Amino acid sequence: MQYLYVCGKGVSQGWFLGTLLFLIMVSPLSAETLLSGKVTRVIDGDSFILKTKKVSYEVRLWGIDCPEYTQPFASEARAISRHYLEGKTIKVQVKYQDRYDRFIGLATYGNVNINQRLVEDGAAWVYKRYCRAAICRKWTSLEKRARESGTGLWHSRDPIPPWEWRKEKK
Repeated sequence: MQYLYVCGKGVSQGWFLGTLLFLIMVSPLSAETLLSGKVTRVIDGDSFILKTKKVSYEVRLWGIDCPEYTQPFASEARAISRHYLEGKTIKVQVKYQDRYDRFIGLATYGNVNINQRLVEDGAAWVYKRYCRAAICRKWTSLEKRARESGTGLWHSRDPIPPWEWRKEKK
């Protein structure tokens, strides 16, 4: 029998590998995990339920912020998200888990980056407080283009960003 030395103690390879596999299986999802599943419900413009083979997760799109329920253009943003997501099998690159136990991530359908598409379509703002990666600069220029062309929520003269809307409603 072959032994591995862990913390100065000899353990069998089978025991070690079995224990390692068990720990991997029961550990929670970590940052940069890739989920794949079907979107069963779009909650609002930037949140949805993703059903994998075994579990359903609530996912919030990273780096963007769509209008709140009571905000102008909220129902349109949700409809745009439904068009891109609902009933589709997508991938989500999980960035982290928030305090509400939602997985925050980048969603893709084929080669389409859904987070980016919502910004392009004027359904979301770039959430600069959280979006600091290189891709955020591209999204910011796409947001500016949508604003200048009056696309989506930018059709309104001076839409209030959701983070300001939430602050005012407290």
